Amino acid sequence: MDISLIQEPWVRDLEVKGFTDARYNLFYISISGKPRACVLVKKHIKAFLCSNFSSPDTTVVNLELMNKQSCLISSVYTAHDRPCPPQEVITLQRLVGASPVLLGCNANSRHTLCGSSGTNERDTRHQHFGISIRQNDRQILYFTLR
Repeated sequence: MDISLIQEPWVRDLEVKGFTDARYNLFYISISGKPRACVLVKKHIKAFLCSNFSSPDTTVVNLELMNKQSCLISSVYTAHDRPCPPQEVITLQRLVGASPVLLGCNANSRHTLCGSSGTNERDTRHQHFGISIRQNDRQILYFTLR
């Protein structure tokens, strides 16, 4: 596996634990609280953290593609007590004209499929929020898995 978009990693003392493989770089922000999203990227891939778009709940990483273009990838933790989609994702949506974006989200942890006693409306809100961009006459869509 070259890239992993992770939500709710194991954290101790504001540091993500459990990813010690020297072949990978681990990206996350913990300045303002416990990180709940991170991105794991193999070191042979040119990648850097976009700290100005990241937070403890959203990690955005810029990948350099072979054709010298870039692609943004983001792991997003959608907290049950915050608006959906998070403000960081709305900001990313505004950037899609500049770079392709791939989002990995835990869109609805309060779902009967996840063992919860009921389903909330967060899933519906994610269905109506999407990113669609065009690159080299191909359309790339943002989606969530339920």
